[in-house]
Amino acid sequence: MLTKNIKYPYIKLIFDVVGILAGVGILLMFIFNTYANFESNGSSSFGINIIGSSMTLLSILILIVIVCCVLSFVLNLIKKKGITAADS
Repeated sequence: MLTKNIKYPYIKLIFDVVGILAGVGILLMFIFNTYANFESNGSSSFGINIIGSSMTLLSILILIVIVCCVLSFVLNLIKKKGITAADS
């Protein structure tokens, strides 16, 4: 998220923020779709149950995170003209 000497700092910041929000969305999907079953005989089960439209939303959020990470990395490689590696 450091935007020093980057040619397009605001575009990179937008991709970083969108990626972070999508990551938070993935974590919320996992939190809201967890379950725990406790039975009287002492057995229990825990898990995450994501089916139907939730799976589609989770897939889209994962794709958004991957795209934002790649684009943020590429924008981080594009430096301003006239600045060499020795200046940083």
